[in-house]
Amino acid sequence: MNERTNRFEVNLDREIAARARILSLMAEKRRHLILGNVDGLTETLRALHVVLEETIGLKGEREEILAEIATEGGTDPQALHFDDVLQRAPEDRREGLRSRQSRLKYLLERIAEDGKLNTRLVRQSLALHQSLLQTLAGESGAPTTYEASGRPSRPGPAGDRPILSRKL
Repeated sequence: MNERTNRFEVNLDREIAARARILSLMAEKRRHLILGNVDGLTETLRALHVVLEETIGLKGEREEILAEIATEGGTDPQALHFDDVLQRAPEDRREGLRSRQSRLKYLLERIAEDGKLNTRLVRQSLALHQSLLQTLAGESGAPTTYEASGRPSRPGPAGDRPILSRKL
């Protein structure tokens, strides 16, 4: 059981490190969303994908370890819980396992909160862009406010000046 406990602890430590990286990348993603930095956002999403793939591999490793622990104890692997692993672990290792479990739970909760916040930011950004497009194109069925060239489709307070200056 000691060898399996060692492997389980290493797996948890690697998962904690990966989840901490995910949390950091999600904060970076939020900064790029706020600044409208598409290139930075793309790069961050690629890095996030790599770490998420790593966590999938770690989950597979952990399931293998838990299956071994369950088989050794005559338990169904699907019915094995963290508390069962704690009971089977050597006494001097239990506190470390509890600490790792607590840290991992904290990180997963923070990742869920950050995910919700980033989702709200994306929705707000999409709503803003949709509103801008509607302003430029006009209401559906109505004549557009601006022609494709950037000139107003009908004279208004700005006269016949285009929306963008050609001098820029």
